[in-house]
Amino acid sequence: MGNYLCISWQGFIQQVVYQVSRGYYWYCLIEYPEAKQDRWLRTDNKLMGKYSADLSKDQRYRRKGMGKANFMFLRWGRFAVVLHTKGIVEEVADKDHFCDIREKPLEVRLNLGYRIHFGSNGVTVHLDRESYHGVKEILADAVRRHNPRLLKQEFDRLNGIPCWSGVVEQKRQLLAFALRAARKNGLVVKREEFRFITRRKVHKVFEGE
Repeated sequence: MGNYLCISWQGFIQQVVYQVSRGYYWYCLIEYPEAKQDRWLRTDNKLMGKYSADLSKDQRYRRKGMGKANFMFLRWGRFAVVLHTKGIVEEVADKDHFCDIREKPLEVRLNLGYRIHFGSNGVTVHLDRESYHGVKEILADAVRRHNPRLLKQEFDRLNGIPCWSGVVEQKRQLLAFALRAARKNGLVVKREEFRFITRRKVHKVFEGE
């Protein structure tokens, strides 16, 4: 069986974005029940068999040549996603549970909630609305406590999120909010005191890479 188990949530998102950029636009997100963890591998095998997701490169080329969709299966923890390309999807009895990511963003809650979607420059990732406003409230609380060290620490946590263009845009907005709130509350901090990473780290996705 080929690689499909991602070793980190960062690698999981990175691989989903990579596959979407290669034309795997349709997705079905599945959340495995925690209480049935002993059955997760069995479920993996069932899904990969159902969707012929464990094919060689040559087999995928042949399917494409016959006008059939190719499928990809990925999992991290309890979150699994089946992706497929354009083409005939005869393997799927009920096609409605697959969504086109160009029309409906893929949203998944890992350490935070993430929204994978198409922006003006292609596929990107944002924090979802709930997570974005949650981070904003955490920064506001640090300002209310009049604690510049805490404010900078809480903002620095955002640097642990891979720097997709959407995330970088949100970080800029959150930093601007933090600086405005600090000035309004008489808290002396400067823009250059905040660590702001914009270069995206490439994460190892599968064991043995």
